[in-house]
Amino acid sequence: MSQVPELIERALAVAGSQAELARLLKVTPPNITVWKKEEKPCPPEDQARIAAIAGIDPVQTLVRAHIEKHEGTEKGDQLARVLGKFLVATGAAVATSGASAAAIFSPTYKSLFDLIRCIVMLNHFSHFHRYSLSK
Repeated sequence: MSQVPELIERALAVAGSQAELARLLKVTPPNITVWKKEEKPCPPEDQARIAAIAGIDPVQTLVRAHIEKHEGTEKGDQLARVLGKFLVATGAAVATSGASAAAIFSPTYKSLFDLIRCIVMLNHFSHFHRYSLSK
């Protein structure tokens, strides 16, 4: 089951309208409609941005979206094993990086730096435990 319709509903409650949500995401309102109706897949990166607007952890949303995107494949099984273990660790990486969902997705260079730092920390942690792919 896709998390996208619920994400969009929650983001719409915050944004106030589909037009405003589309403006915040820099997409057209029809994109919101096709994603919500699941007529077209919503990219994981956009799911993370929608989650941030909705006040939901964007990093965990991104991880779940990537697992969902590759569900039923060998790659998906590996992602589920590796990333599934680190959903909790992701929250710790965000907390220790000093980033917040609101800061990460604000239009400043510092917020971009915070996002990159969070990803690098998670990536380093994942590579450190690379052996998990074979288990």
